[in-house]
Amino acid sequence: MSLPFFAIVNPAAGGGRCGKLAGPAMERLRAAGVPIEAHETRNPGDGIQLARDAYRAGFRRFLAVGGDGT
Repeated sequence: MSLPFFAIVNPAAGGGRCGKLAGPAMERLRAAGVPIEAHETRNPGDGIQLARDAYRAGFRRFLAVGGDGT
C-alpha cells in the first residue's frame, strides 16, 4: 500500500482564507477516498523542510495547499 498524499498547508495564504477553507476541502477529498496527511506551515521556509522530511520518510505524492510561496 502506498503512503497517503502529503499536504503542505499554508494557513496564512490568501489573507488567512486558506486556513479556513483547506480543512473542509481536504475532508471532501478524504470522503472521496483520497488519503491525505496534512501539515501546516508556521514560518517562511517550513514548507521546504516539511517536504524534505516527508520525502525522506517515503512520501512521493505531495499537495501544496495555499499560495503565498507554498
